[in-house]
Amino acid sequence: SVAVLVACIGPILTISPLNFTSRSLSTDDESRTFTLLTYNVYNFRDNQGVNPEWGNRTLSYILSTDADIVCLQESSNLNGVGKKAQRDSINSRYPYRLYSNRSGEVLLSKYHATEIDTPQPDWGSGSFCAYDVEVEGHEVTVVNCHLQSIGLTDDDKELYRELTDKELRNPSRSELSKVKNGIVTKLLAAFRIRAQQARYIKEFLATRKGNVILVGDFNDVPGSYAYRTIKSDGLKDAYSECAFGPTVTYNDNRFYFRIDQMLYRGDLEAVRIKRGDLRSSDHYPLFATLLWDTAAADTIKR
Repeated sequence: SVAVLVACIGPILTISPLNFTSRSLSTDDESRTFTLLTYNVYNFRDNQGVNPEWGNRTLSYILSTDADIVCLQESSNLNGVGKKAQRDSINSRYPYRLYSNRSGEVLLSKYHATEIDTPQPDWGSGSFCAYDVEVEGHEVTVVNCHLQSIGLTDDDKELYRELTDKELRNPSRSELSKVKNGIVTKLLAAFRIRAQQARYIKEFLATRKGNVILVGDFNDVPGSYAYRTIKSDGLKDAYSECAFGPTVTYNDNRFYFRIDQMLYRGDLEAVRIKRGDLRSSDHYPLFATLLWDTAAADTIKR
C-alpha cells in the first residue's frame, strides 16, 4: 500500500494538494498581484430557482469579487440579465468586454484586451477563445475554454442519481443496460471530442510564447487526458500550487468533481485560490490571486 501511494503521489497531490501554509505577501508583492475569476454562469439562470427582486445572484457575485479579469462560460452579452444597475456596474468596472458567439465565452477586463483569432472546428458544445491582455505592463495570453460536455438527458441524470443513492442496492439488468448503452456511450463520445479539443488547444499554445493563463470549464477532472495534454505545454495548475485538500466545482446531479481548471505559465505565480460557494449556477466559481515575478516598467491599468 505504501509503495502504491508513493508511485501515485504526483496525481494524488494534483487532485488533493497539501499546501499547509499560504505565501505571505509583502507590500511590494501585493503591488505586483492581480486577480482572476473563472465561472461557468449557466446562462445566468438560477439553478436553485432563487430570483430576488434586487437582481441576479450570479451577477452580484461577480461584482462582489471585483476581479481584475473575469472569464465566463455559458454566458451572453448580458442584455436583459439582472437589473440595469448591475449591468451598468459591470460596464463601468470593466471597460474591455469581449463576447463570443461560440459556446458563450466572455472576457471582462479592467486591462486593455483584444481578441485573438482562433479558427477551430465546430465541435458542438465545446470551444475556446483567446485574448491578448496587457496586465500592469506585462503581456499575457488569456485562454477561455469550454470543452465538450457529456450531454446527458434528464433521464440519464435520474438514472445516475438512482444508482448512486445512499442505500446500498444491486442494480437490475435493465438499469445496467441503460448505463452501458446510454451514459457510458455518451461519456466515451465526449472523451474523444475533448481529446481532439485538447490537442488543438495545445497546438495553439505552442504558437504563443511567454505568459499564458488558461481557464475554464473542462468538463473533465485533473489527471484526465484532456487536462494532461493541455498542461503538458509547460503549464502549472493554480489550484494544485496553492490550495489545500480536494474540492469540487460542479454542484449538481451528484457529479462532485473539480472540472473547472486554472492553468498558467510564464513570469507569474498563483499565490491564492478560493472556490466560491454560491449555487446559483451548477458550477462553483474559482477566484485566484496571481503574482508577477518582477514589476514591469508600465504599471498603469488601462
